[in-house]
Amino acid sequence: MRKMDIDARVLNLAWTRPIMEKGYADSSVPILYVDSAPKIENIAAGFDAVLATAFHSVEWMDFQKLSLNRLVRGYYIQDFEPYFLPRGSPEYIQAWESYTRFSDLKCLTKTEWNRDIVKMKSGADCAVVGPSLDIDLFRPRRRQAELPLRLVAMVRPGTTRRNPDLTMRLLGEVARRYQDKVEIVVFGCQVDDPGFTKLVTGFPFRHAGFLTRQQVASLFNESDIFVDFSSYQAMGLTAMEAMACGAAVIVPDEGGTHSFAFHEQNALIVDTSSEDACQAALERLIQDHPLRSRLQQQAIRDVCQFPPEMAALNVMKALFSPM
Repeated sequence: MRKMDIDARVLNLAWTRPIMEKGYADSSVPILYVDSAPKIENIAAGFDAVLATAFHSVEWMDFQKLSLNRLVRGYYIQDFEPYFLPRGSPEYIQAWESYTRFSDLKCLTKTEWNRDIVKMKSGADCAVVGPSLDIDLFRPRRRQAELPLRLVAMVRPGTTRRNPDLTMRLLGEVARRYQDKVEIVVFGCQVDDPGFTKLVTGFPFRHAGFLTRQQVASLFNESDIFVDFSSYQAMGLTAMEAMACGAAVIVPDEGGTHSFAFHEQNALIVDTSSEDACQAALERLIQDHPLRSRLQQQAIRDVCQFPPEMAALNVMKALFSPM
């Protein structure tokens, strides 16, 4: 948006500053900080639109003094948040009600799947802005060294919907069957994460830990296969990034991956509720070099359809078009 000469900025609470500065050290987008949520209204007065990006921040837009005839309030919905909160908890209720918190709230999602589930569950309609990724960073590069077939997975023990147990079991089975013919790398959590230490780890693999975006791109550039055995994905950004770098991917059938992944054309789509189906898809990619190469090449071509500029333009259209 800023490249389009739009004064887009990020706003957050002051206590998040160390986290934001560490996680987005390479960002050129200005970040504003306030001590408390009520002070957001003073800053919002100087803008044309304010966009929440999480359910708890929707309530920050309960402005008392601003003219809402001018200011647009939006909500960039990244999932169906009640799914990962304890049913009936205050946070669960807050998340459920966030979609309809204000009558003028303009809701946006990245995929049709996310739009449909929000509509079905809450009644709120959303504009679909489409999937996107940073194709300047995530792109094919020449491999630095000849390696065994490298298989990569993101493992986050604290996020059960990503199926960390299933992922590690399947990787372990691959390690036992193919031994030194396959190199396995996982990332996404600390090596000493208590949840990770409880997973199946009795096989050779490399734990890369938490990675920056640049490090993820470098890892994908040196990889052949990326697997996502999540129970569902609202979009599946990491798989898109792997595809853009030239990896063949496996993605879950449930969720929004159908917005960019097409079975046996640029990816393998599997029913991740079936461990046998996941195992079969993974072994197929390992054994079938022509298939793997074809998926890799087509994936690189296809994800170029989703530059961030397109999604940014769609966000602007959604925010400033009539209700």
